Parts: sequence; C-alpha cells; structure tokens
Amino acid sequence: MGSRGGRVLAAVGLAAALAGCGSGSPAPTATPAFGPAVQLTNMPDGTAVLSWDEKTKRLSVKLGAYGLTPNSAHALHLTASRCTGKQGAPAFTFPDVTADAGGAVDTTVTASEPAPKGIPTGMELDLHLVSSADSGKGPDAEATPIACTDIPATTSSTVAVPLYPFPGQKPAASVSLAYDQGARTLTVHLTGFGLASKSSHAADIALGSCRKQGSGKYSLRELVADSQGRIDATSTLTGVDAVPPKESWYVLVHRGARSEIGSGGSLEPLFRPILCADLTRV
Repeated sequence: MGSRGGRVLAAVGLAAALAGCGSGSPAPTATPAFGPAVQLTNMPDGTAVLSWDEKTKRLSVKLGAYGLTPNSAHALHLTASRCTGKQGAPAFTFPDVTADAGGAVDTTVTASEPAPKGIPTGMELDLHLVSSADSGKGPDAEATPIACTDIPATTSSTVAVPLYPFPGQKPAASVSLAYDQGARTLTVHLTGFGLASKSSHAADIALGSCRKQGSGKYSLRELVADSQGRIDATSTLTGVDAVPPKESWYVLVHRGARSEIGSGGSLEPLFRPILCADLTRV
C-alpha cells in the first residue's frame, strides 16, 4: 500500500506509560540512547481474491487478513459504491468471517445473491468491525467499514486486490526503544498523528507479532490525542529482564480506550489494533 510508507511523523501528546509487568520505579533522569525508529503499520492488512463461478453464478471471496480482534466475527459486503465516495447499500452479502486466536482470517465465503453477469464493476469490498447481527449497534453505530478495497473492472473470473484500512482511518506513528540492562528499564518513545481529535487509545507491548497476536507483555498508559489528533509519548518500563530478539515482541495501539477493549478471553470489538509494529531489536 503506497500510502502507508514515507509519512512524516509529527509531534504528539501522551502521558508516560506504566508497565503491566513490573513497574513502580521512578524514571531515570539520564537521556536514553534510542534505537532506530520503527514505523507502525495501519491495521487491518491483507488481501482478498474475488472469484465468479460460471456454473453457479455465485461470487466468492478468499480473504487473508490480520490485525483484527482475536476470535472476532466481521460482516463482509460487496457494496455499490467506491471506497473514497459515499457509502452505498450492500449489493452482495457474504457469511461473516471470523478471526482466529491470533487476530487473523484465512477463509473463503460465498455470496448469498447470484451474480448473473460475473464480477460486477464499480463496487467495493467492505470488512466491518462487528458481525452482521451486530452491525449498526454499539461501537459500530455508524456502520463504517474498518477495511475496504475497490474492485477493478475485469472480464476475468478472478481478481486479487489488497485490503486497505478504510479511507479517513489511517493514522501514522513510529516507535523507538532504549534498554538499560543495569537498571532493567525499557524506555519507549511513541509519536504519531492522524488520530481522532482528543481520542483515547489503549496501547500495549505483547508477545507474538502483528500477523499472529499473542498474550500481553506490558500495558502502556492511555494514549490521549491532542486536539489535532497527535500523540507523543516517552514511557519507562521497569523490571524488564530481557528485550528482543530473545523474545518476539510487537507494539500495538488499540481502537478503543483501556476501559473499552476488554481483557483476557473476553475482548471487545474496540480491542482491534489500528497501528502495529513488530519489535525485532532495540
């Protein structure tokens, strides 16, 4: 996705983070030596392959995506509109797709409605925050897709397209880390922009990767964007005995605040990552 890379990161406003696993010591006064900045990627990410069966006249979508709430169900529609325009009504509906325990989807679903003329043109494929049954309710009140892709005009029976975060939902951020082995402290500097004005977001360092999410390692304090949607955080975690590459870590910013994302085996839809990066070195 061309729009994902090369963003100029702006200054931001976030309070110092507290470790969810070993915190409480005061932050050191010495300036830490940060490693290279790592850019976070917009979530979800993935691809969709739309195909048409000439015999059954049915459309199918093979969806491969990651960066969703683990074990969450999502509505999938082919809509009579384009990603950058006004949302249209669903023209073709598919069975809900369900993310696995790592927040990834790898499945094929077939539309309920026939498509007599093949793959339709001038439409978009939409992935939603919640299931079809919950569409338009709670955090999905506006029923805005979390990911979208335009379907190009084609005479083929198969077309592969990348899946993008929905236009207008593309914040940018980067993270850099500094580890003091003697003090057993890890300092995390997170900057970004493009979030909703004064919005609150939980952030974590977890074990696993953006493609295969795992259990939480450190919980960071709430991220609160300023009036221009910017964040700037320097967080010091204490009691840190080891850092990557000995363990596989990733950092993620959630769609919702800490009070909205749930915990353990009971995660809420707003747990879904909006930004994520694998941490392979410090």
